[in-house]
Amino acid sequence: MSNNSRLALPWISVATTLAILGSSNEVLALQRGDNNAEVRNVQSCLRRLGHFNGPVNGNFGSMTEAAVRKFQRANGISDIGKVGPRTQAALQRNCASRR
Repeated sequence: MSNNSRLALPWISVATTLAILGSSNEVLALQRGDNNAEVRNVQSCLRRLGHFNGPVNGNFGSMTEAAVRKFQRANGISDIGKVGPRTQAALQRNCASRR
């Protein structure tokens, strides 16, 4: 596997997860206390965008919440610290444009 392929695989996962979350009819929100692959993907995206310097471990703790708030303020979204539909859509757009 080439270096480019190895680097692209995590971002494909991020894009896929964010696309699924963004297209869901159900209102999903990631928030402090959540611990799962979706949080890990959001952390990866936030890191890629320069908003998160913590561990990409799937644990939505205080560092992830602060990074989400920072991202939300930078994108004109109410900084509630939760990843709801508007934040999901903005993450998807921004991460996709950074490929």
